[in-house]
Amino acid sequence: MLETNGVPFFDVNGRLLGYRGIDRNITERKQAEEALRESEARWQFALEGSGDGVWDWNTQTNQVYYSRQWKAMFGFEEHAIEDTLAEWDTRIHPDDRDYVYDELRKHLEGETPVYVSEHRMRCKDGVYKWILDRGQVIEWTRDGKPLRVIGTHSDITRRKQAAEALRESEEKFRSIVENALVGIFMIDDAYHFAYVNDELCRILQYSSEGLVGMDFRNVLSDESRAFVADYYIRRRRGEQLPSRYELSVLRQDGQVRRAEMSVTVVRDAAGRLRTMGQLVDITERKQAESVREALIAELEAKNAELERFTYTVSHDLKSPLITIGGFVGLSLIHISEPTRPY
Repeated sequence: MLETNGVPFFDVNGRLLGYRGIDRNITERKQAEEALRESEARWQFALEGSGDGVWDWNTQTNQVYYSRQWKAMFGFEEHAIEDTLAEWDTRIHPDDRDYVYDELRKHLEGETPVYVSEHRMRCKDGVYKWILDRGQVIEWTRDGKPLRVIGTHSDITRRKQAAEALRESEEKFRSIVENALVGIFMIDDAYHFAYVNDELCRILQYSSEGLVGMDFRNVLSDESRAFVADYYIRRRRGEQLPSRYELSVLRQDGQVRRAEMSVTVVRDAAGRLRTMGQLVDITERKQAESVREALIAELEAKNAELERFTYTVSHDLKSPLITIGGFVGLSLIHISEPTRPY
């Protein structure tokens, strides 16, 4: 393919004599331009197909190309958006504006390799969507200033809503756990406390900083430590074991408390196995049970003693009563018989 540049030349009378020009072979340049167009078309198709909107900003004129998907993302027809920076600028949520422009400034001044921002933008219906905005300078002016910036918009509203719902759920869960009337803890695979709530700290008389990272076996009595070690071994063998059991725990001041503990195996956010447990201080309950059992034993002993006393009294009274009964009987017989003359 040739490119011809020519100029006419004339004689002294002004008659056209011909043209002088230069022919250039521009085949390679045209091929390169066509390859670039095809590459940009494939690139844009790939982005549009993924649901992302494409923008192309000329920083000197503030003209911006917005792709069809970019416009549709905010509920607009393709002809309803002008190719100006104001179409983007006026839709940024007021609370996000300073953050967005600061991130953009950092990239344009070379502080960051790419521009990345998560912010809210207003749609046609007035509703705000969360947008992941990414871009990069691809062309500079002769004096080294950014000239052309290309980027994409991704709708991350659902992800943000899911993250917010998860955060609220975690806050609610944490509130419930922190205010629970039972000690709650999590143990990692090295038997260290990974999490403790306030009630567990109260039961054991430790601060949370003192417990987290501590081997939980350090708060068990010798007998309970042996029991727990055996329990874990048997559980790893796959034996069906009760999830609730009693043991003795040691407070920081060395006082022994009786506790009821229940455990279950869970996976944390990273997919690692953890032991989640609850611990209830039942010392007072056990003491009350002991007092009750002692009272019952004492009452049973007194009842047995009373029964023995009753038996003895009834036996001791029985003999004289029989004797008296005999005499009475004889007397009655004597009275009832007629008097015989002599």
